[in-house]
Amino acid sequence: MPRRNPVAPPTRHACPHQVTEGSRTGERYPPVRERYPELVAELVRLLRDEGEPELAVAVRDVPYHGACDCGDDFCRSIRTAGRPGRGPYGEGHRCVPLRPDQGMLNLDVVHGRIAFIEILDRPPLR
Repeated sequence: MPRRNPVAPPTRHACPHQVTEGSRTGERYPPVRERYPELVAELVRLLRDEGEPELAVAVRDVPYHGACDCGDDFCRSIRTAGRPGRGPYGEGHRCVPLRPDQGMLNLDVVHGRIAFIEILDRPPLR
């Protein structure tokens, strides 16, 4: 049986996570894996370890909407979907905390889709 993370989701930092919805503007977003293949490979491994096989498959194709623009020097987070305003995601949201060797990785998942990859206290992405 896959192990589940018994730790409660960590406290989130104050990133605004705002983005313009691509479907409204007709923009196309490349997959995160094209920009950060090592990160996506790590996410796939960690999601499998946490018993999240569906998300391990889905993370390979999440779109890169841009870097978080919160301005915190410890934040390397990535927007993977549009989000209206600064409020919570609302119904259907869950936080999936992962256990990386370094820093923090959390996924915001809304109705089964990865909406945000929270990357904290890690070196800049390559």
